[in-house]
Amino acid sequence: MERKVTSYEKYRKSLEETPGPTQPPADRSYDLRGLYDYIKKTGRDCSELTDEEKDQFVVSLGDVTKGVNEVCKVMEDMRNEVAEKAAINRSIEIAREMLKDGLSVEKTARYSQLPIELVEEIKRTMDAS
Repeated sequence: MERKVTSYEKYRKSLEETPGPTQPPADRSYDLRGLYDYIKKTGRDCSELTDEEKDQFVVSLGDVTKGVNEVCKVMEDMRNEVAEKAAINRSIEIAREMLKDGLSVEKTARYSQLPIELVEEIKRTMDAS
């Protein structure tokens, strides 16, 4: 008998298949590792760097400010996407533990801040296994 794919499984698969941010134009190259290390060392966001600070990481010239700003945007998008996925995955794990402890689907959804439909699907998946 063929198993039905649940919406929870579809959701998890969509997280894995989400494409990464687009790359900056190919006619420019950047020292991304150097830029990342500099941001990490200074403890600031890319958007807080001055144009002079950004210029030091351009390897091939072009529209320097725009190019580095594009790279910074890509890096910030990547960081935000990873953080968002991590938060969702953490909420799912918390919801599982709450359901294991016998909390209702409604309370679990409320406290984990997940959609009730997703919590119901998590519960169905747990009950099936």
